[in-house]
Amino acid sequence: MALSTFSPMSRPAAAGISETRWATCSISLSSRLSIRCGRPRGTGVTKSPLFASSRFAPLINEWEIQLTENVPMDLMIRTGAGNSQLDLGGLDMNSLMVETGAGVTTVDLTGVWQHDVDVSITGGVGQLKVNLPAEMGVRVEMDTALVSVTANGLIVADNGYVNQAYDTAPYTLTLNLQAGVGSVTLVAP
Repeated sequence: MALSTFSPMSRPAAAGISETRWATCSISLSSRLSIRCGRPRGTGVTKSPLFASSRFAPLINEWEIQLTENVPMDLMIRTGAGNSQLDLGGLDMNSLMVETGAGVTTVDLTGVWQHDVDVSITGGVGQLKVNLPAEMGVRVEMDTALVSVTANGLIVADNGYVNQAYDTAPYTLTLNLQAGVGSVTLVAP
């Protein structure tokens, strides 16, 4: 089982990426950590084994990855089985795709963007909690199977939910949510 934490940082994450105007990043967690960030002049790749254990020591995998707030990006995060805390509210994202496996995942999207943001979250089996921004419009479109959904601070609309600011805010976060089995909690302030 792995615990992964993603959070924004105020300084550049990598020398080459901070110099670009746009980046596409893909982060995968399974038996290996793989980070790919594309930029106009090539691709940077970081790979590292996640598992290190012995016969007598328990297996504990904890990763903290920090990304810069200064580069607009399209971000894709894939997590396997385990617990994940994704603190993404301070990042300048054009789009976000999160694919989770089995476990407990919290995705924090609180923050203020100066443009529309498209977010896609696909959940497997387990618990998913999504914290949504207050100052921009939010529309949640859902395709859920055997899932219990709790929507705090949202209004039912069509095949999903919207927040209070949806009709009046200049920018909108559109969340396309797909979940298989478990529970989903959506929190809007």
